Amino acid sequence: MEKMAAIMGYSKVAENLRLDEAWSVYSVHPARAMPATVHEQISYHTTYDEFVKFVETRSIEADATRHNAVFLVKEITPKM
Repeated sequence: MEKMAAIMGYSKVAENLRLDEAWSVYSVHPARAMPATVHEQISYHTTYDEFVKFVETRSIEADATRHNAVFLVKEITPKM
């Protein structure tokens, strides 16, 4: 599967794909979620934009929610 993704040019996620560029890669990927309505498409994109804003800034809340600023897809961890 990984070799096929590399051949098709979809393995950039494993490289240094910037979060602000990831939506454009995701939106043309054949295995992406396919929203049924325009409203759902907008909702997906809005949720992604909110997530990017969250991870690109440092949290000033409780220690459990603090994280370093993240700019690349490969820097995202489950602890965030």
